[in-house]
Amino acid sequence: MQAKEIQALRDRCAQYAADGGFELFKTSKQFDADQGRIQHGFPPQSQVQT
Repeated sequence: MQAKEIQALRDRCAQYAADGGFELFKTSKQFDADQGRIQHGFPPQSQVQT
């Protein structure tokens, strides 16, 4: 892709990428390991409904 095409793609996707809504491993507790969950006061994955 040319630099202009890459920038056009970034511009089109920016509003969707801004809040991390499609990156649940970054924005939710669903993918945290039990050790990290316990340290932050959350129950282990085995005790959470999915």
